[in-house]
Amino acid sequence: RASKREFNREQLDRFYSPALGILEEILAKSLARQRYGEAFSVAPEPIRQEHIDEKIKFDNRVLREQLLPRYREIADLFREHSGLVEPSTREFHQQLVSFIDLWEREGAPSSTVRQLQDSGTASDPARLLHDNVKRRVQEIVAHDEK
Repeated sequence: RASKREFNREQLDRFYSPALGILEEILAKSLARQRYGEAFSVAPEPIRQEHIDEKIKFDNRVLREQLLPRYREIADLFREHSGLVEPSTREFHQQLVSFIDLWEREGAPSSTVRQLQDSGTASDPARLLHDNVKRRVQEIVAHDEK
């Protein structure tokens, strides 16, 4: 019983809590980008046309400079603490690595990457992974409270 509790604590401390914090940051930034996109989409057509390239470049820069390093941190957590990761969470590792690899390809046109995302070939795993990690954190905390 004590060793199960210790294992759960190690899971929480080394993988699940750090991953949850990073994923919440990624989702917050993604939500802000989405809200901006919604506001942008209702702007008058001439304004949208004039600034669409700037918006795309800005979104891609934020992804490459701010979000991808955070995704890499999660991939590192998977690699460094694979023995602590539940099988239901481990299922996301390959999708995460594929997503990172696709966006890190030098010179890959963002339109091609977006097409692959839209088709599900390279979808962003953040929301589903977040839900899985959050559920596991709640399970560990509930188990510790017993």
